[in-house]
Amino acid sequence: ETPLQKAEANAAVKKSRRLAFNALLSPATAPGHLRLAGSLPLPKGLGGTAAEGGANAEQSASADDTGAEQPRSEAIAVDCVVKDSGMLVVNALSQGEVQWISGNAEITVSLRGTMEEPVANGKIRLGRVTLDVPSVFPRPISSLACFAEVERNVLRVTGLEARCGRRGTLRVRGALPLTPLAAREAAEKLLAEERAANEAEGNSAEAISQALSALQTLEIGADSLDVRVRNGFTGQLDADLEIGGNAQAVEVGGSVRLSKGIAYLTGVTDRPEDGANVGGIGARAAQASGPSAMGAAFTSPVHMGEYDVPLPPPHLLAGAEGAHPEGLDGDENGAEAVSIPAGTPLLHGVAITLGPELRAVYPFVLNFGISGEISLEGYADPALLRPSGAIEFTSGEVNLVATQVRLNRDHANRAVLVPEHGLDPTLDVSLLGTDWQIDVKGRASNWQDNLVLTSTGSSGVEGSAGAGDTLGRSEAARVFEGQLAESLLEKDGQLAFATLASSTIGTLLPKIETQGQYGQARWRLMSAPALPNLISLDPLVDPFRSLAQMSLGAEMELTLGRCQALVERKKKAQDSGVNTSWSFVYRLSDRLRILLGRSFGDAGGRAMVEYSHAGQ
Repeated sequence: ETPLQKAEANAAVKKSRRLAFNALLSPATAPGHLRLAGSLPLPKGLGGTAAEGGANAEQSASADDTGAEQPRSEAIAVDCVVKDSGMLVVNALSQGEVQWISGNAEITVSLRGTMEEPVANGKIRLGRVTLDVPSVFPRPISSLACFAEVERNVLRVTGLEARCGRRGTLRVRGALPLTPLAAREAAEKLLAEERAANEAEGNSAEAISQALSALQTLEIGADSLDVRVRNGFTGQLDADLEIGGNAQAVEVGGSVRLSKGIAYLTGVTDRPEDGANVGGIGARAAQASGPSAMGAAFTSPVHMGEYDVPLPPPHLLAGAEGAHPEGLDGDENGAEAVSIPAGTPLLHGVAITLGPELRAVYPFVLNFGISGEISLEGYADPALLRPSGAIEFTSGEVNLVATQVRLNRDHANRAVLVPEHGLDPTLDVSLLGTDWQIDVKGRASNWQDNLVLTSTGSSGVEGSAGAGDTLGRSEAARVFEGQLAESLLEKDGQLAFATLASSTIGTLLPKIETQGQYGQARWRLMSAPALPNLISLDPLVDPFRSLAQMSLGAEMELTLGRCQALVERKKKAQDSGVNTSWSFVYRLSDRLRILLGRSFGDAGGRAMVEYSHAGQ
């Protein structure tokens, strides 16, 4: 809530069926004001209402005096002036999403033209501004300074700089047309200048399209921004983006890096029902994954309020509402063509870099370290996006209640994205547990059909497969059901709360991971504590003596060129002893590598030559 020191407003309906208004708001907390004044034509649907009827007599008399009926004017004239604390109105308009805290502001905006084709002009000056955007940034944006102009629906930002957090910086510079018509006018002006210089003639559609792509873009840079999006991403963001097109049909290029944080996999939502008819590759990808919280926010249409202007022809914007992008007119089975929602941003090779120190987490179930690079092409919609690249799973584990499995360090775990499959990656993942090795190779949308379980020891279930045997789906389900029953139930049939609590708390215990690089050598160190017999601890015993039972597992990895060495130290599954093992990997080529490994205490070791058809 914003207390007001002064609030004045008045409005009147003129005989010419126009609405004239004037408003002044002055906050009580700091000097400043917001003034809004103008004149707008009433909607044509109100022509026969009481608003017009009361003035019919006067209009008739006026018509008799002048000898002609007053014509209806469709012109608009709106002026807005904001000074300093008048920006507090942002708090109310954004419903708390953006909160103005303090700063200097001087903004003047005027709208002319018609309702169908408004023309905006104005100036924006901001200094020493502090803003709070709690849904995106954990700390306020401070020291924001900006100078920008709006000239005939073209936004020109001379400079915008701000700080966010301890080291984060934000900068914006460039120009962006607000409407398709403004973009076309700017392109024609550019062609006219070139024609005057080169004495060329003609403004063909191809020339205008080339001029549109040559217009100055809006450049957005972000360095070391601390970002916190609920159920989306928490970590550090670095970006260099170029925004082109116009505000109603944005075209995005550049690069983004997500690092030093966590990407949550819980923000997945179902696609709306109106997307059920989307055919081809995008529909299957959307059903398999769905947009995340950040993706949903990014793909929200850009609206201009009541001044929305129809989109221009596709050759000017490379797509419009209801347009069918090349290659997505429908699949060979005759599926319905894909329709592009208005305002959907068009991505041109946006490079997404993952890492370092980035993890993908599904709370209590999955925790993977990830890295890699992805390129995004196409419209920012799950049904239309065409990503390419690979995501590497560097470390992690999955908690299945009945058993815990971790990534096989001797395998190149990855998810490969190709444009033809959309957001349905091809998985190549190997997980190791106490009794099983789980391999998944195939599309993520039908990973159950590509699941291979291999027994690596005795599962403790009568009739289960021996070591080295591959389990069928029915046999694997029966073995897992037996292990699940052993985890949930005691011998007398009662719930095994101790086992469940140990598994849950073990998942919650902190894991410390650090990594770095020195020259060409990269290293990674991870340690995780464990409390054996957690639930059976005597509450009457000194808790510090109980903590003495804590054991510390650790992994250390060193990579130098084609060589990779890994040392693991962890508690054995059957007793309280500690097992230490090492492995060494040498890559002969992108497809061929040699693996050596041994566990201390075992008589023998292992050697393996691995060939990957897809390359690594």
